[in-house]
Amino acid sequence: MRRTPPFPRLCLLAAAAALFQLLAAPAQACSVADSYRVPTNVELAADAEIILLARVESGTTGTAHPNITMTVTPIELLKGRLPMDKPLTLPGAIAEPRFALLSSPLELEQAHPLAYIGSCTRFMFVRGATVLFFLNPIEKAMKGRQVPAPIRGMLVPAGSAFSRWAEDVLSAGSPWVRATRTYIAAAALPADRQKAMLVAERDRFRAAADQESRVVADDIDRQLAGPNKPWNQLMQEAISKRKSRGQGSPDPLRGN
Repeated sequence: MRRTPPFPRLCLLAAAAALFQLLAAPAQACSVADSYRVPTNVELAADAEIILLARVESGTTGTAHPNITMTVTPIELLKGRLPMDKPLTLPGAIAEPRFALLSSPLELEQAHPLAYIGSCTRFMFVRGATVLFFLNPIEKAMKGRQVPAPIRGMLVPAGSAFSRWAEDVLSAGSPWVRATRTYIAAAALPADRQKAMLVAERDRFRAAADQESRVVADDIDRQLAGPNKPWNQLMQEAISKRKSRGQGSPDPLRGN
């Protein structure tokens, strides 16, 4: 299998596909270098210039259309500044019924199941869903490469392959939003102060004792544990465990 760089060859710039042939089509599978690590949630919060809670309103359906875009209505801006243009358009498509799956509200570690098929990043969404988006200007995503005039200033997914750049939430008080607020605050601190802040927040959530607070505390523990293992190593470990139990390869759409 041919290896691609850590920056995913997905439909990251799908909304610009009709204007500029930069990336592979959404249906093309991607792979990552052996050294690639999925960013932790703290790293994702630090990398994103804009973190936005928004409702998915409309867009192209499926992924066959050459210009995959969707319109969202901002609900709350957690980080950064939004462009003044209205309505706000982001890369993504309205999911066909078989892919109309919402994120699990208590899952804060893995990305949406659709991030593990096709192009390594989620690009299909449920109409009407509330989603927490981690975004960057296309200029940052292009890492110094020239950006064509028609798509300058465009917002695209932050993070990289298999990251939690766009997860459905039930409300502004959902566990993923609460955890993200913590990570935004931690990322803004000097490195030598982050750990103490995360430990204090972990203990505060743990003391609350309700299930949603516990899952936030558990996710903070994962951030404190440090960088994720290389992705290909994690996959090999998962495959080995399943084989030892007499099971097949993992199926993200079935939650295994």
